Amino acid sequence: MNEALNTIFTAVLTIAVPVVSGLIIQAVQKVTDAIVAKTQSETVAQILAEISEAVERAVYSTSQTYVDSLKASGEFTEAAQRLALQKALDACLNSLSQSAKDYIQSTAGDVNKYLTTQIEAEVKAQKIWTPTAAIVK
Repeated sequence: MNEALNTIFTAVLTIAVPVVSGLIIQAVQKVTDAIVAKTQSETVAQILAEISEAVERAVYSTSQTYVDSLKASGEFTEAAQRLALQKALDACLNSLSQSAKDYIQSTAGDVNKYLTTQIEAEVKAQKIWTPTAAIVK
């Protein structure tokens, strides 16, 4: 009887160990994949926040240091607008980390073109949401 139980127990273990091992390996892989996905999502979120803040600061700074004075003196010409855009682009590029630039390159292609579009959108947003624009007449 003991020998029969030993034989059955050995057969069950021979089948169960590879199956259980496979399940454990799959569970570990799923946990690892989830950790990697979460880490990648957090990294992308940080990069997107960095890009957004860099664009916002570059536009605000350029407006404060360059555009506002030219508008006040009536000298904000088309050439001055192009220069303001370039100043904002330069400021933005200087403040971005290399990983943010690499992310833009890998997802959007041309970094300058992408940032120029974002800067133009931010200029429009800041025009709409300035305190004077919010005053109801």
